[in-house]
This record gives sequence, C-alpha cells and structure tokens, in this order.
Amino acid sequence: MVQIKSYLSHLVMRLNVIEEKMMALLDLSTIKEFRNDPNSMFYSVSPHYYFADGDESQTRIQAELAEIFAEWVEHIHLLTQNLPSNKKREIKQLEGSVVKWIDRTGGLWELPANIDDAKKVFSTEIKSYRELLSLLVGENPEDYVFVPDTNALIETPDITAYRHYFGDIPYSVVITPTVTSELDRLKVVHRDDKFRDKVNAVIKRIKGWRGQGSLSQGVTVDKIITLKSVANEPDFDNTLSWLDKNNDDDKLLASALELQRKNLGSIIILVTSDINLQNKAELANFPYLETPDS
Repeated sequence: MVQIKSYLSHLVMRLNVIEEKMMALLDLSTIKEFRNDPNSMFYSVSPHYYFADGDESQTRIQAELAEIFAEWVEHIHLLTQNLPSNKKREIKQLEGSVVKWIDRTGGLWELPANIDDAKKVFSTEIKSYRELLSLLVGENPEDYVFVPDTNALIETPDITAYRHYFGDIPYSVVITPTVTSELDRLKVVHRDDKFRDKVNAVIKRIKGWRGQGSLSQGVTVDKIITLKSVANEPDFDNTLSWLDKNNDDDKLLASALELQRKNLGSIIILVTSDINLQNKAELANFPYLETPDS
C-alpha cells in the first residue's frame, strides 16, 4: 500500500517548520524593557517589552520566515474562503499577529519579559493555526480522490488500475475540463494515428460511463469506484497566485486545489508522470502519484 501525505498534512509540516525557525530566531534574540524618560515632558504609550536590534543571522532567519509564512498563509486563505466572516476576521487577526512576531515592527503587546515565555506565547499562536487545520479536515479522512492528467488517462484508461495504490478500498476519480478539452484537441491534431486511436478509445469510454448516469453526480464503476466529471473551469481569482490560467498544467492543479477546498475531508491526489506538473504540485504542497500500469 502506498504511503502518501495529504495536502492538509503538508501544510501542518510547513507550519512545524515555521515554528522551528521562530524558536531558532528567539534563541538568538534579546528582549528589553521599555521605559519612558523621567526627564522628558513627553510620555509614550508602548508595549512594556520589545526586541533589541538583531544581527545579520537574525535578519537572515527573519527573511526566511517571512517568505515561508507568506507562501503558507496563501494556502490558508484558499482553504478558508467559505468560512463565515467572523471566523475569517479571527484568522486575519492571527495572521497579523504572526507577521508582527516575524517583522518585529512594534505593537507586540503580548511580548513577555524573557525568551522562554516568548516561545510559549508564540507556540500558542501556532496552536491556534493547528486547531484551525484540524477543524477544516475533521477526523481521520479516508476518502481518496484521484485527479488524472490527460496522459495518465490515455496511458491507463482503466480506472480500476488505481487499486494499485491503496488496495481494495472505495475511491473516486475526477476528470477535469482541462483533460476533456485536451482529449478533444488531441483526437484531431495529433500526428500519430495510433495515438489518436488511443485518445478516441478514452473518449468512447468516458461516453460509455456517461451512459450509466450523470457524471457530474458520479457513476459507479466496479462496485466501489466512483467516476465524476467536473464541467466548470477553475476559478483563478481564488487560487494560488503563481498559477497561470493559460497553462494546462496550472489549470489542472487549480482544479485539484478547488476540489480540495470543496472537499476538505478528502485526500485529493494528482495522478501524473509529467515531471513539470509533479514539480508544480510539489511547490504547491499537493500530493501526486505516478500513473499506474494498465
């Protein structure tokens, strides 16, 4: 049985990295107490404690933390789009607090007098994120959903072959509009007759499945396997910022991310042997598997 980490599990791992780097930064830091000048006619209202200016090693860790957290929090924005507005405000406040810990630009009213206590306070912030991820995913997700790219579907049109990954358990396979569009294009423009025959065979198979019921609702294949087809193109206004709507690989990955957002309790997995798509999936912390043998 293949071992694979879900999208949400990858985000938890990245959150652990953020916490570890902050602990390393705090180990190099010094906290000072703010005191007003008793001889001054001005009185400043500021947090009781603040971080002393850091050296180059601290600045380097801060820069790494800022980049990792900005990339990570983009995924949180993606996953929480459908939450109530009051919950979104809480998440936004939490994000702002973590940014203050990284940037140290002031306003850290919760900063305690010593580093050990500062570590505890920051760990509490991270705990809130962990609780959010647990709330989103629920307990023990076991609903596997495979999203094949076009070549995976052409090379292995028999979706029962996906049993190779996890054995005899129920799973779903989702065909995206990017794949159906590419199949329609390849059956006409590809120069190789044998390849066009394979593409047409896949299209015929999909139409055969459609004859069994509504693909948008899902049809049952071989008792425990469900096949679905998604008609809507992915929403590029609500996906990862670096994905390009004019790139087929990016469109497929955006569709997979959208499926994950709409099915938080499921483990969505790309199926592809395309090294470029695999690289993009890895950058997006999204799980993928090689195309199984026919």
